[in-house]
Amino acid sequence: MPCPTLFKHIALLSVLTLTIAACQPVQEPQNIGETGKAVTIPAAIPLPEALPEGVELQFPYHFIKKENIIPASGPARLRYTVEYLSGSPDSIAKSLASSVKAAGFLKVSTRHLEDGRIHLIANKPGYGRLQAAIVPSSSQKLEHLQAAGTVSMGWPLHGAKAAAKH
Repeated sequence: MPCPTLFKHIALLSVLTLTIAACQPVQEPQNIGETGKAVTIPAAIPLPEALPEGVELQFPYHFIKKENIIPASGPARLRYTVEYLSGSPDSIAKSLASSVKAAGFLKVSTRHLEDGRIHLIANKPGYGRLQAAIVPSSSQKLEHLQAAGTVSMGWPLHGAKAAAKH
């Protein structure tokens, strides 16, 4: 007949194992990459500050930097650069155009350049101009292993401060 103490130890060990397993972080979804190995694609992380007037990025991205641009003439601008982790320049431009339209920006236009870059411009009365450059990975060195390119977005700094107060 087995020892009752042995059963207690086994039960305690089982409870501890289950407790430790339950405390592990949830793994993010995985896709199969070009190498045939599972590759983790992280969910979008909110940018350090809100984008202009409720604009939301509807694609997975990796934040690179935030810059305050003070030109010799004209208003100061805020610029964010992110790496998009999936999609093409066309799909990113369409997603961004949809998002800025939903946020009330007007006259949204895109211009496709020969080197694969896409420039997007949108205006909003009382806010100013939002400009974005979508650049494919072939044109630059990227930080994130899964990055397919970059998006640099700029807008008036006064507009960003006004939006943060609301």
